[in-house]
This record gives sequence, C-alpha cells and structure tokens, in this order.
Amino acid sequence: MTRQSRRRDNVAFRASMRALTKNPAPDGGIARPGALPERNRPIRTGVRRRKRSWKALVRAADAAFSQYIRRRDPISAFSGKPTGCCFHIVSRTKYAVRWDPDNAIGATTGENYEMEFNPHKFISLLIAKRGLPWYEDLVRRSNQITKRSRADMEAIIERFKA
Repeated sequence: MTRQSRRRDNVAFRASMRALTKNPAPDGGIARPGALPERNRPIRTGVRRRKRSWKALVRAADAAFSQYIRRRDPISAFSGKPTGCCFHIVSRTKYAVRWDPDNAIGATTGENYEMEFNPHKFISLLIAKRGLPWYEDLVRRSNQITKRSRADMEAIIERFKA
C-alpha cells in the first residue's frame, strides 16, 4: 500500500466518522454501525489496576525515606550546611537496613559523593559521635538475611510518607 492510498483511506475513514457523529442515533447517542444499544452493553463495575512492580515499590520507598531523613536532619552532621540528600552509612544493597533511620543521616550531595571514595573519614566521625557499639550493631543487622514482601514495602512507604 502506497503512502497516497493510505492517506486516501484515512481521509475517507475520517469523513465517514464525521458523518456518523453528525447523524445521532434515535436515543441521542452516536450512531455507529454494529454498535450494541446502550442497554445491551456489558457494564464495567470497576477498573482493574495492575500491581506495582517490585522496582517501583523500591523506588517509592527510597523517595519517601529520603524525604523523611532530609526533614529529620535539615543540617548536615559533617559540615553544618543544608542537606541535599540521604546519606546511607551501610550500603543500600543491604536491604535489612536500607530503610532503617539509624542507617541514614542528612548530608550534602558533595559529602555523599565523597563518601563513595573515602567512607572511612565519615564512618570514623560517626563512631566518635555515636559510639562503636552502635556501629557494630548496625553492621550486624545489615548482615542479616531478610525477605521483604509487597506488604512490607507498602508499610515502609506509608511509614515515611508525610
């Protein structure tokens, strides 16, 4: 089928649809060939929603948790500047403590970037501030195996959302 014939078919289709909408059906609806009368159409009782994917749940939980931490700590614990992000002490790959408020503090984006390459500086400051037993407990909890369900993720989102 050439471009011109497709265009001609499209123009003809649009003209027929315009004619149908200009000539209403006797009951006031739009007359469409082959359409069922209004009373015989199946009734949709509700829209079926798809479940959120696991990735979407994690993304939503991360966003809610980050907002919570930035509200809790508006000033960086390291430099005293306004916070720009959520700073995880133990990596976010450890799902056991990923959304634990003890594992995160508010920090500037520069400090968070520097933490990627030199975490020892920041961890030693936190150990001096909160103590070695706190850090050892955090690391111990991060090494536990956890399995989160969709209900757990929804609860995390609701807990930190405000």
